Amino acid sequence: MSKTILLIVRRHAGEIDWILPLLHRFKNKNKIITIFSNKDAFLSLKNNKTLFLLWTKICKEYTIEKKSNRFFWKVLDFLLNKLASKNYNNTTFRNYIITRIFNIEKTIYKKFFLNNVDLVFIEHGNPTYLPNVLKEKDKNTKIIRFPESTMFFANKKENPFFKNKRKVFNTYGDIFLFCSKNNMEHFFSGENYKKISPKIIYSNQLRYEDWWKKKFLRKKSKNKYFTILVALRNFNNDYFHKKSYYKTLDDICSLTKNLKDIKLIFKIHPQEINENQLKKDINVLDKKNYIITKDHMMTLSVEADLCISILTSACFDSIISNVPTIEYYDVKKEIKLSPKAKEFLHLTYEKKNKKWSTVFKFNKILKNVDNYEELLKEIRKIKLQKKINKNQHNSYHEKLVNLSNYGKSSLDLYNLLKKIN
Repeated sequence: MSKTILLIVRRHAGEIDWILPLLHRFKNKNKIITIFSNKDAFLSLKNNKTLFLLWTKICKEYTIEKKSNRFFWKVLDFLLNKLASKNYNNTTFRNYIITRIFNIEKTIYKKFFLNNVDLVFIEHGNPTYLPNVLKEKDKNTKIIRFPESTMFFANKKENPFFKNKRKVFNTYGDIFLFCSKNNMEHFFSGENYKKISPKIIYSNQLRYEDWWKKKFLRKKSKNKYFTILVALRNFNNDYFHKKSYYKTLDDICSLTKNLKDIKLIFKIHPQEINENQLKKDINVLDKKNYIITKDHMMTLSVEADLCISILTSACFDSIISNVPTIEYYDVKKEIKLSPKAKEFLHLTYEKKNKKWSTVFKFNKILKNVDNYEELLKEIRKIKLQKKINKNQHNSYHEKLVNLSNYGKSSLDLYNLLKKIN
């Protein structure tokens, strides 16, 4: 029996990246519609060329919400929630306003010629009430919540200084997918955990299943260059100081002076980094020696001989693609520059040795270096094909594979969900 499936995308392509392997299982004989909460979310996907192409083969219909749509009802809801939240929340009047905000008969049912909605996929942190409204119309609609990224989080034991600043609202859903217990605890604890505990299903990192990875493979281009893929993130006030960001950029640019025949691929975060600003920041580089892209990390990894990762889960894609990966991040320096860094999930702390490290190094999936001289030394080893510890590199890959295979596969989930209704 065919199903109607809605995917709600709140912020960026990473949400689609996580769930698309499962949706691919549903692509035959089912109707899959994507609802983008804003234009930026759609552009984030469109700029990721490989992922966008895969998505177009699976999802034939979509809509992009405009902030101006039903503006009066949105403003009214905002004001009443601010001024009288205790007397306003969970009232019949608020439910009425929310139904007017989404107006699903016009924006979804009539627009896409639907009789029903069977499955709604939405990431854990998305606070929208849209799935609730859909379920009010049809009690058989099932809501499946999933992670927005492949990130492995540190738990309280691994980082006792960690402060969870992420508030999760609207803890509704029929199924909650997670790839690890740490990730689940990051989103839901205490009373929230009690609410969702019976609905939790642990899964693999679906995008790292062999059949799906093959969709990103292609023949590597033949050229004289040693290609370095840079998984870059922007500076922030929490765990990557502005001074560190520009020092990192300077160091990476210096590689072109200290190494012959290298080419840099800057993979930029879809939400964090302005491409035009980055071009100004690296204007010392010859334009022939670099490219800036928002394409998929696994596609870019095919072209790479090495990856430099700047404290980002994007490194998982290069490691899983068997590309030697070095993390360039000075934990001690960052804690001095940004004391709040201790409070974030990217870092871990060993009480016994009183030693800080990144969550990536802690999980033993890559080598971390914290100064330019060591970075240069490691790259030369790999570039010259000398003293490469292949066993060490393989151990990083195998460790990530093991961490990624935590629960049910995409096929297991598909067989479970297709029986619903």
